[in-house]
Amino acid sequence: MTRHLPLIRSVALCLAVLTLPATPALAQGSGGTRPGAAPVAVPLQSSLTRIDALDLSFFLPQGSVAETTSFGANATMGVELPDQLGVLVIKGQRSSNNDLTVTQVAESMIEQLMLAQGVQDGGTGQFHSAAKLLERTPVSRSTLNGERFYIRMAGANGSPQMIRGVTVFLTEPGRFVVFDLMTEAPKLEQARRVYETVVGTMEVTDRDALAERRPACRT
Repeated sequence: MTRHLPLIRSVALCLAVLTLPATPALAQGSGGTRPGAAPVAVPLQSSLTRIDALDLSFFLPQGSVAETTSFGANATMGVELPDQLGVLVIKGQRSSNNDLTVTQVAESMIEQLMLAQGVQDGGTGQFHSAAKLLERTPVSRSTLNGERFYIRMAGANGSPQMIRGVTVFLTEPGRFVVFDLMTEAPKLEQARRVYETVVGTMEVTDRDALAERRPACRT
């Protein structure tokens, strides 16, 4: 299998600017199919993937390649999805504002992406965005609440339109986990199924529970 680690690293850095069964073999897509469509199983790796700096674990799809980059106490993982479906970036974001909500974070990310594709009308001089918000929905995983949205981005120089899919969870006050997908528009349905399945396997370690257990483990 060809590995494109420099590509993963460069795309992961680009996307990062936006401020479970024990051994599963197959998982059903979580929200990745349209109403009435039969769910399609997504084959997952047998081993759990962890990002210790984020207290995060999940299962990646079979055939994917991942690379983690650390930034001090934080970390970002770039994942090349199988079958050239795109790149998934998993990262943590922190804020000194402990009252910041998932809705506020999602709105800020949407605004950034829309502004990044601002274009000026040659006739009126007014600016508008070439990007389009396709979908925005609340999501949940275990006890965590989050939001997910998909935005279609205009292609450059005749290249295909791109889709950004972002899922953000509040893990504790001031701390967020973000799953950020980039795929070509024609591959959205298949990439979405894989992406939402991965997010559906996510688990976050309860730091307080760990702290309570550690003293009992000492001899």
